[in-house]
Amino acid sequence: MSLHVLPAGIVSAAYSAGFTVPLLMNFEDGGATTFTNSGSGGDISQDGSGITNSTDQKKFGAKSGKFVATNGNRLVVDNSGGEMEATDSLDWCLEFFVFFNTINTADTHNTPDNQYMFMAQGLIRLRNTNEVGVTQQGFQIPGHSSTDMPGLSAVSQQTWHHFAIANETGVGNRFYIDGSLIDTGSSASIINSSGDLYIGNWRDGSGPYGFNGYFDSIRLTAGSSRYSGSSITVPTSALTDDS
Repeated sequence: MSLHVLPAGIVSAAYSAGFTVPLLMNFEDGGATTFTNSGSGGDISQDGSGITNSTDQKKFGAKSGKFVATNGNRLVVDNSGGEMEATDSLDWCLEFFVFFNTINTADTHNTPDNQYMFMAQGLIRLRNTNEVGVTQQGFQIPGHSSTDMPGLSAVSQQTWHHFAIANETGVGNRFYIDGSLIDTGSSASIINSSGDLYIGNWRDGSGPYGFNGYFDSIRLTAGSSRYSGSSITVPTSALTDDS
């Protein structure tokens, strides 16, 4: 595989031509509740009313996406055209910048901190809850253990972090936080049907599962895992479609 140099100065042997970017969000829309997908995939709508383009926090530009952990609040990326289904059979990479308002490390059955970040066929969530069978609280990632979960010690509340999940079909899945390889897992799908992608809450929007914090610069790539190795260079500017 040929070496390709990324616009933000990232070099990865896992990155090659022939990819698409079905999802790209930078939360810089003029309207407080207008959300644009600058990628090749479908439109973005909101269920509920607690998500806004906000100046309260920002990683890049003037705004970021503010998410309030209330039942029913979520963004829905329309996949009726099937643009995101390519991640089922191709390499893929989901990366984003995230700011947790709170991380409940003193968790009990009565106060779960189940913050759903992304959900479709696969899901990405902070599963900091003492559920039966959970041996290590952390982040549930496609292709990784759902009971012995990695990454909790690598994040802090009230600060920005870069997450990247890099999946090579038939090879494996790598989970990075702030440039460091946190865990490796099995090759997995994040979307493998025409179902939509949900951001910020559980698929049906019910339960105490909403994400509490901010997202900035979300990108889903189909056809490239983008990153490999034990460490990566964290992008220093807003993510693009590399066109």
